[in-house]
Amino acid sequence: MGCSGSTLATVGAPAVSSEHFFSRYNIEVEKKLGEGAFGQVCVAVDKSTQEELAVKIVDVCHRDEHGASSGAVCKNRDRLSRTEVDLWTRASGTDSEYIVKLHKSFAATPLYYMVCEKCQCSFMDRLVAAGSMTEIDLAMVFRHMLLALSHTHGAGIVHRDIKPDNFLWGGPGSSVLKLCDYGVAAAMPKTGKLKGVFGTAPYMAPEMLQNEGYDFLADVWSIGCVAYLLFFGNFPYSPSEVLREIRPECVQAPQARPTFRDILGLASTPHRLRASAPAVKKAIIEDKPPLSFPAGDCVAGSGAVDFTRWLLRRSAVERPTAAEALRHDFVASSSSCSL
Repeated sequence: MGCSGSTLATVGAPAVSSEHFFSRYNIEVEKKLGEGAFGQVCVAVDKSTQEELAVKIVDVCHRDEHGASSGAVCKNRDRLSRTEVDLWTRASGTDSEYIVKLHKSFAATPLYYMVCEKCQCSFMDRLVAAGSMTEIDLAMVFRHMLLALSHTHGAGIVHRDIKPDNFLWGGPGSSVLKLCDYGVAAAMPKTGKLKGVFGTAPYMAPEMLQNEGYDFLADVWSIGCVAYLLFFGNFPYSPSEVLREIRPECVQAPQARPTFRDILGLASTPHRLRASAPAVKKAIIEDKPPLSFPAGDCVAGSGAVDFTRWLLRRSAVERPTAAEALRHDFVASSSSCSL
């Protein structure tokens, strides 16, 4: 997905009708790009230019335990959607090519339409299709991720849900890795730190789970978790009972090096990740089993391991900012990607 700065409805703006959206765009429902609990992403065509874009449609109505809509607006979900539009607009205003650009947004309560750039494919899908990647490729991937994060943080925003699913390939020749989904993002307060637990359990920073308050460095930890996943084929904290649940083949054949398809299965099983979340969070909080970097399991060299260790410092004050991490030798000299 992606976006480009101007909006028709932002935080605090009056709602418009869905006709405003449909007067400018056609939705191609047969080309669904993604789906979640409260919305979906489809292809949208600009009627005036015939450009193919993407539209994220969010329904903010209350739903019962069976998923049926009550018709009444959920105030919390409505607030979160307005905040998402506001922060995504702000992130897009950095003019970073590494952030999916938001073009327009329409608040037609109970629906929100967020029109953004259409990317080619997800980060992990391309990894699976490629089958393998060089260390140079890995370095460029993390350079793009950190550039997206640096721009987001420069806009005063903590993303709070950094994970492989939230990076898409787009731009010229689909050669740019772009950050998307500001659904649980938050503006960093001028004083103090953020509170509350958000995101996906295996990527959560210790300080978030320990209720110490957190800032931009929680996102850096999450990038470290993505690096660990790609380099070691596992999450930094995966108690044995969690591995049996979310990737049983690792227990059955622990000597087998995971393929990118295995890693995709590990990183993209939401129901299993939710079921295992309490055990994973407990392991992160207690550092049990202790975080380790077994050299025999790593597919990359010492520079990649050192880079990952730096991002996964348990003490946030010892962790680099995204801008500082970009100066690490592993990513500093990367310039092209063959994926």
